[in-house]
Amino acid sequence: MFWGEYRLGRNLKFFAILTFLFSCFFSAHASSLKSQLTSIVENPALRGVKIGIDVQLLGTHKTLFLYHADEPLAPASNLKILTTSAALVRLGPNYRFVTRVLGGKIRNGILQSNLILRGGGDPTWNSHFFPSALVPLKRMAKQLRSQGIREVDGDLLVDDSLFSHQFTGIGWKYRYRWKSYAEEISALSLNNNRVQVTVLPESYGGAPTRVVLWPPCHCLHVLNHAWTSDYGTTLSINRHKIGNRLFVYGHIYRYSNGITFPFNVQDPPLFVGAVFKNVLRKYGIRIVGRVKEASPVEIQGEKRLRVLARFYSLRLIVIIRHLLKWSVNFLAEHIFRVIGAAAYGKGTIQSGAAAVIKFLNDYGIPHNGLVMDDGSGLSSLDRVSPHTLVEVMQKMAFSPVGSLFRSALNHGNEGTLEGRLKGVNVQAKDGAIRQVSSLTGYVVTSYGQTVVFSIIFNHFHMSEYNADGYVDRIVRTIAKVDYPL
Repeated sequence: MFWGEYRLGRNLKFFAILTFLFSCFFSAHASSLKSQLTSIVENPALRGVKIGIDVQLLGTHKTLFLYHADEPLAPASNLKILTTSAALVRLGPNYRFVTRVLGGKIRNGILQSNLILRGGGDPTWNSHFFPSALVPLKRMAKQLRSQGIREVDGDLLVDDSLFSHQFTGIGWKYRYRWKSYAEEISALSLNNNRVQVTVLPESYGGAPTRVVLWPPCHCLHVLNHAWTSDYGTTLSINRHKIGNRLFVYGHIYRYSNGITFPFNVQDPPLFVGAVFKNVLRKYGIRIVGRVKEASPVEIQGEKRLRVLARFYSLRLIVIIRHLLKWSVNFLAEHIFRVIGAAAYGKGTIQSGAAAVIKFLNDYGIPHNGLVMDDGSGLSSLDRVSPHTLVEVMQKMAFSPVGSLFRSALNHGNEGTLEGRLKGVNVQAKDGAIRQVSSLTGYVVTSYGQTVVFSIIFNHFHMSEYNADGYVDRIVRTIAKVDYPL
């Protein structure tokens, strides 16, 4: 044997031994992480809780920890990850919702046809995106007035046919109907399809109270049996189970500034039409007829009409940033239906779910057991596995919209994560409904590697605060890793 060959052989053996020692070192650390996470999920306090966890290294898909990762669980608002990911990929970050006003010929300032307000599914007509929810309607009214229209010799027809009349998600609880997180969904929506009802006293005791609605409209029927009191306030407010009827009882103190509460309207298209009629009147445009929902025949007749006014929403990415930061169900449900309409011509729960599944299939993402009975995660019937969510996060990170998607997620201690994971380099979406706590996102370890995770707790009997605490312990444990994984 030559001396060079001998030295080469010794070097190869040395590197082999070194590689083996390094692999043992890193395996020991990896098993240490697994043991730490296992000790958390096997804590006696979590006995009986259904837990699913998937933890992977970003890019390599290397599995760092699995715990029932393939089991479909109720995700709460983590379902919004599927809705927003599919929307960014399929519609694009620059997509804009478009609302149109259509009509026929104009003669001597009179529109000689019905005026049709055609919805494009825009959910942004509220004070989060505009100084006033009425801004979009006012801009379209101004466009009509600029064409010389002073009167409409017909009806104001509201066309919400882009969506079906599935105004709520499947599996939404009856008690949700009064809640600010469960307003009805429509291709025509205004002020989150909510009316602010204010009860005001008169200046002397015994006088009837006044009820003021905003936005102003005649779509809400108020039966006011309340009166002004010299001694205090005992106000009772109830709504009829069906329709937009409200009952006000009791009394309100005469020096009160008034009491305001939200009322979720039913049949939103007529609500939007009623408000638009008032706006048009203020711009000097009179509707001779009534506000009605457009029939299928009238919708077909739109093809003979021309567009008189348009309104474009902000870009989709702007809407999604607000959606994810504050977990807005209303925005998620509209986007979910628009994805379905773009793919299949009609915005329904079924078409929205089919569009999301197509997105998952196109990216090769497994989705066994996936159930999407809405787009927000509010439905108690929704199911998704942590593995599906992690694979979506993996694919989105390297997609053309990856940086936009990640920037839309909450960092620790902001948005809906306020008070949680302070000081942790994390970008994530949380979720919470009754007996559900979930968190999916990206976390950077102390060593500098990015880890993708999804954690879902179901059927816990502790407080939501305590359940979130266990979820956060898992993320903090991953973040503290100071060695290569």
